[in-house]
Amino acid sequence: MTLTQLKALLHVTAAKLDENEDDEFVIYHFRRLVDFIISSTRTSAISSNESLNIGIQCLTNLCCSPHRNKLLIEALGSDDMRDRFVASLECILLQTTTDYDQLRKSTISLLCNLTRDSLWSTRFFHDRDNLVNVIFSCENSFNDLLPILLNMTSDAYVRRRICASEKLRQNVIERFATEHDPKRLILLSGVIKNCCFEDDYHMILLDPSSKLIEALLAPLCGPEDYVDEEDRQMLPKRIQTMVGNPSTVRSDSNELKVTICQALLQASI
Repeated sequence: MTLTQLKALLHVTAAKLDENEDDEFVIYHFRRLVDFIISSTRTSAISSNESLNIGIQCLTNLCCSPHRNKLLIEALGSDDMRDRFVASLECILLQTTTDYDQLRKSTISLLCNLTRDSLWSTRFFHDRDNLVNVIFSCENSFNDLLPILLNMTSDAYVRRRICASEKLRQNVIERFATEHDPKRLILLSGVIKNCCFEDDYHMILLDPSSKLIEALLAPLCGPEDYVDEEDRQMLPKRIQTMVGNPSTVRSDSNELKVTICQALLQASI
């Protein structure tokens, strides 16, 4: 596909094709784009390939629903072709490490769309150890990769991998405790909530040294809270100073508060 053709297709797909758009039309473009992406990732300097970046963006626009994701599976046809496509995306994700690299960001957006769907998450997460290592080692890209990490923790193996590693476990908890951006807090709380489904690690997660409870309770605290002195002494030290403090600001994100409560409930079962 030429750069001109790709730009024209990007313009069409950016208009959010109707869900009822003819399936054959969508499958046709899926096949063209996949062939182009696979062939492009065989070349050197893929991060500087403008056409590849636009092709990824076109796919992201098309993969906007579970139905479209199924169509992509159909368009790929064989397991071999699907594996080659996944390998191409992994190649981009693992090799384009330049800060703010647009191709990497476009690939992350596509993977976020695909890995919400179990049809794709099971295929993409086959190399789970490597992907977990990449996400946690990319300090400058960690926030961009958070949605993928959240999707990955729908997999029990990934949850156990994080829970079993003190380094990874504390990385997530400390990021949550120090993060101020509401959207990232919601994503991190989702990762923590999913990890709390691993019953075998509840004692580790709830151990005071992990400071997980302290981190989760902090956004729930507000200036109007009242806790009697006896109960206050049972709270983590930091929370004791926050409860009922006029300077404490409770999170105004209902989604964050609900996710935190779900994590606490799951961890206490």
